[in-house]
Amino acid sequence: MGMKTLDEKKILNRLFEYVGNMHIHSTSSDGTKSIEDIARIAQKTGLDFICFNDHNTLKGLHDGKEGWYEDVLVLIGIEVNKRCNHYLAYDVYDIIPDSDSNPQQVIDEVNRQGGFGFIAHPFERGSPFIDGGHGFTWNDWTVDGYVGISIWNYSSDWKGKAQSILTALYYYYNPGDAIRYPNYKTLERWDTESQKRKIVAIGDSDAHDYTFKRGALSWIIFPYRFLFRAINTHILLTRPLTRNFKDDKLRVYSALKKGNCFVSNDMIGDSRGFRFFVRWEDKEAIMGEEVEFRKGMILIAESPKKAIIRLIRNGKQIKSIMDRVLRYEVDEKGVYRVELLRPVFFKKKAAWIFSNPIYVR
Repeated sequence: MGMKTLDEKKILNRLFEYVGNMHIHSTSSDGTKSIEDIARIAQKTGLDFICFNDHNTLKGLHDGKEGWYEDVLVLIGIEVNKRCNHYLAYDVYDIIPDSDSNPQQVIDEVNRQGGFGFIAHPFERGSPFIDGGHGFTWNDWTVDGYVGISIWNYSSDWKGKAQSILTALYYYYNPGDAIRYPNYKTLERWDTESQKRKIVAIGDSDAHDYTFKRGALSWIIFPYRFLFRAINTHILLTRPLTRNFKDDKLRVYSALKKGNCFVSNDMIGDSRGFRFFVRWEDKEAIMGEEVEFRKGMILIAESPKKAIIRLIRNGKQIKSIMDRVLRYEVDEKGVYRVELLRPVFFKKKAAWIFSNPIYVR
């Protein structure tokens, strides 16, 4: 990353934020609504972009369904593999063959097409009420070439909590309590891999609008409109989207690939306005960027509301405060990120925001 000039610093202070929901399924695979209907729901819930990952198909892309739907940008990727090693691929144009036993082959084919991708729900725990109790885990960590990891998947996390009729009913009627914190193993893996190279974190919904049936009873488990207000990914751009579809698609994907984004649980508070950056001399860098260590560097996390702000370096917490702003003078190289928590759900602490790291090399 090149060093920022003072003029560029002014641009960084005027970042344009867009909120998206990723990993959505439509009637092109096992979802229950069309891409057009889902886009209308996204419009009503205030999202700026949505990303589809129907299983093993690019039908929506080939049918020309990408584009602007009123104020919502629709982008279409694909979810590859069946029994394990699910991969969320974007910016590809041809079907990627499944290879459950060799996920590196999938990653390589996505990259060959000029696309990029994220490991989905890597440590998922199955529920006896869904998919016969099967958890779609990621089993091969020798792979390389992937851009990032989904660190927080609403549907996957809820499924892992629904292990009995009682727990399923409890978490159905108390959905916020099901996602008070992402899977610890996923965060540990993200922190470990991030010390080797840049690994981008996203959050997603895995939205299907499932209809759950038991005898004569049936009900929808977590409609699209609900999930669109839960785990979202916020991207940061230096200039606004323009309704030029090709240019906007390029810049949304660029922000995701670079990690100029953060993950939020918007159920417990509007997270728009969160920022995490490093400042030194007359320069700044935002989350997802790599900088050379310099004396006098200050890490700054700004929260839209008062929260517990935890500063993490190389996977270990080094500072925690209850405030709207955290400042920390960088004293050594490392991979720095922040996570924010808020007291909710009968005064329990719930995770709210996870930044992507700033890599101080």
